[in-house]
This record gives sequence, structure tokens and C-alpha cells, in this order.
Amino acid sequence: MNIISHNCTNGRIYQMKGLKYENPFVWCIIPPQDFLYLYNNYGVLNFRKIEIEKEGDDYKVVVDGKINVYYVHYKHDETAEKPIKRTPIDVYYNKIEDYIIEKYFNRLERMKDKPIFIVTDRIFPKKQKFNMSTEDLLKYVDKEDCIVVTCDRNIIGKNVVYSRDKNIDPIEIAQTILNEKRI
Repeated sequence: MNIISHNCTNGRIYQMKGLKYENPFVWCIIPPQDFLYLYNNYGVLNFRKIEIEKEGDDYKVVVDGKINVYYVHYKHDETAEKPIKRTPIDVYYNKIEDYIIEKYFNRLERMKDKPIFIVTDRIFPKKQKFNMSTEDLLKYVDKEDCIVVTCDRNIIGKNVVYSRDKNIDPIEIAQTILNEKRI
């Protein structure tokens, strides 16, 4: 099952269903415009063409020179001789760039099915550039291969799932999607 979300919701769904990660975008954040580009151009992108860059405390993979994918749960730690999970999803390692590239390509090899895309209006208080606006969400309403999760009851569509608020955690978003039997 290939699930791509612009935040960590897909990682939570994979965990809850006990599935292997089927694409390199798990536990990542993708800015709204980059996510729309990925959605619209999924079939023509060269996913093997990547560059890795450090941006502040985060690492990002630039896919095909067009899409920024932020690996926010991967951190450099000079003292870690091997990858260490300090939380269920945060990994620390002194060769974190190599680890990200290894994980990216391992998961890319499993990416076969047409993806289900998930977008939400979840708020990222510290990193505003990752927030999807109502206008962003509307681009995905009534798309067959998409699930829109929002607390805005004015957004109506056959693929819309309602959450209780914008501060909802990806765990709760994933549980809402699974409870609605959308995946």
C-alpha cells in the first residue's frame, strides 16, 4: 500500500496497520507547493535523481530538482556510531546523510502501487511553511486518489474526512482515516 502524505500521517498509518514503508516519503514533511507538484507529476518524476541538503536542523532531499522533502526526524549526532532511535521516530547518527540516502533508496525499491495521497490542515506552529491553507486543500477535493482531512466543515467532498481541530496530531489523523475505513 503506497501512502504519501505531506506530513507524518502516512508513517502512523503504516505503523497502525503493521505494514512496511512503501515509499521514501514516510516520516517526512513536504511543503504545500512541492506536494502539489508531486501529486500532479507523480508519473513523470525521476525519483532516483536526488540531492541531500542540510537546512537549519533539518535535512531535505530534493527529488528531481523539483520537490523538497524534509526528513525532520533524522538528526546528526557526532557521538552516535550507529543509528540510534531516541524516540519511536527520531533517529540520531553521525553519518545521518548516508542513513537518509540508504532509507530513501530502500523504500523507493518498494514503491510500486499507485499512491493514495493524504492532505490535512494540521498546524505546524514552528514551521509555518508546511501548513496547508484552505485553498491548498481545495485542490485535492473529490480526487479519487486523495484523502483530505480537515476541521473546516465548509470543505465538502466525497474524499473529505473531518477532524476535531487543526492542532490534531498525525496519530489522531491516521486513526480518523482508519476509523472512516478510507484505507
